[in-house]
Amino acid sequence: MRDILNVAGWVKNITMANKGYAVMNLLIHEVLTKRKVALDQLRRGLGCLEVLSLLQKYPEEMKHYFVKADGEHLTPDIMIKKVFVNATGEEDSEEKERARKFFVQSLGALYDGKYF
Repeated sequence: MRDILNVAGWVKNITMANKGYAVMNLLIHEVLTKRKVALDQLRRGLGCLEVLSLLQKYPEEMKHYFVKADGEHLTPDIMIKKVFVNATGEEDSEEKERARKFFVQSLGALYDGKYF
């Protein structure tokens, strides 16, 4: 357990008074810090495809495309079809095509057969 906390950046001894902070530090590391590079790349790709501005401008309307509905089994193929109208075709610019390919590869790499 100590090794896991050290990797997450917690170097203090755990006491009854600070155990909540230690758990919070571990959760932040596991959920955010470890994934920051991948999330930043995804954000840049969504920005390149002009999807990020739509997400920011119309968050409620875009939930339909990015938030899993109850009981829906979300797979990379379904996600790709929701984001890209023409997921197998060429995009209108090299930059958009690279972003689309990265998005498709990233979803494939992240998907482990379970729900997202």
